[in-house]
Amino acid sequence: WVTYRSTVDGATFVDAMVQHGMWKQQLWVDVIARNVFDADVHYHPTGGTFDTTLFVQARLLWGDR
Repeated sequence: WVTYRSTVDGATFVDAMVQHGMWKQQLWVDVIARNVFDADVHYHPTGGTFDTTLFVQARLLWGDR
């Protein structure tokens, strides 16, 4: 038998984002870091942990503003 607790301990973690606009503010690039300090975060008692994750996102805006 595998037993586990039915609750998950609370956790505090930090996310950070940097944005940069270019090409007359029509092209935006975002760099996003989740769980910057690599806290031990569980969303379910038997689930995996989520380490530091890095995302890069680009947005192109066109048309009249």
